[in-house]
Formats: sequence, C-alpha cells, structure tokens
Amino acid sequence: MPRAIDLLRAGMIACAPALFLSACAEPLTRSDALWPHSGDAVAANRIAHTIDPWPRASADTAFPTNGARVAESIVRYKTSKAPEAIAPPVLVTR
Repeated sequence: MPRAIDLLRAGMIACAPALFLSACAEPLTRSDALWPHSGDAVAANRIAHTIDPWPRASADTAFPTNGARVAESIVRYKTSKAPEAIAPPVLVTR
C-alpha cells in the first residue's frame, strides 16, 4: 500500500507540467476583447487620418557630402582596389 508521501510526490509530479506550461500562456488570450487592440479606436483613427507622419526635417535631402568622393569610393569598392598608400612624412631630428 502506497504511503501518503508517495501519493503526494506522484500528485506533484503529475501537476508540475501543468504548472510549467501555464507560464507559457499569453495573458491576452484570457481577455474579454475580440481583438488584442480593442478599445484603441481613438488612437487608430488618429493614425489613419494623419496626412504626413514623417517629421518635417526628413524632407531635407541636401546632405553636406562630396559627391565625387563618394562616387570614387563606390568604384573602388566594386573593383576591390585599395587607394594608393601615402607615405608618412619623415621627421629628422638632431
């Protein structure tokens, strides 16, 4: 006849997977809403009726760059040619 401690241990072993798997359940699955984002109608309408969501500064495309230098670096990248090495200046001290 099994002892009470053996029955308790068997019950704990049987309930352990259910306990561990309950942590994997998403809390949204237990809500009364039809959709997880239900109740955000005001926010959804604001986004839907926004004319231009980008900031005004994003329209500025005048970047302070040197186009010739960038084009030369792209050609070097595509041809896998490194630029010629420049010798460092030699300093003579006495």
